Amino acid sequence: MFKKNLLILLFLLVCSCGYTPMTEYKLKSDINIVINEIKGDEEINNIYKKIANSYARNESQKKLFLNIDTNFTKTIISKDLKGNASDYRLTINSVFTTDNKKTISITKDFIVKKFDENFQQQNYENQIKENLANIIYQDLIRQLTIFQ
Repeated sequence: MFKKNLLILLFLLVCSCGYTPMTEYKLKSDINIVINEIKGDEEINNIYKKIANSYARNESQKKLFLNIDTNFTKTIISKDLKGNASDYRLTINSVFTTDNKKTISITKDFIVKKFDENFQQQNYENQIKENLANIIYQDLIRQLTIFQ
C-alpha cells in the first residue's frame, strides 16, 4: 500500500512540476524566420533551409529576416605512427545577422576518429554535420526567443 501511494505521489509531483523541454522553443516561438541571404558551406546551408522551413509559421505576425554565413573546417588533430591522420576536429561556425543588425555567432565542434573505409567516414561526417547544424539552429532559436 505504501509503495502504491509513493508512486502516485511521485507521479503527481513529476506531472505538475512545470517542466518543459528546451526544444519547446520551436512550438512556443511565434516568430516566422525568413532567410534573406545565405553564404558559406552549401551542405550546411541546405540543412538550415530545411530546418527554417519546418519552423515557418505563416500565421505569425512577427517576421524575422536572417542573413546566414557558415564556415566548415576539418582539421587534423592527431596522426598515427605512419603519419596518417587518425583524429579530426569538425567545426561549424555560423554567423546569423538579423534585420535589426543583431549578430549571433555560434560555433560547435566534434572530434571524429578516422575509419578504414572512406565511404563510411564520409557518411559519418555528414551525419555529424547535420547534428551540429541542428544544435546550432536550436541555439539560435533559443537566443532569439529569449531576447525578443
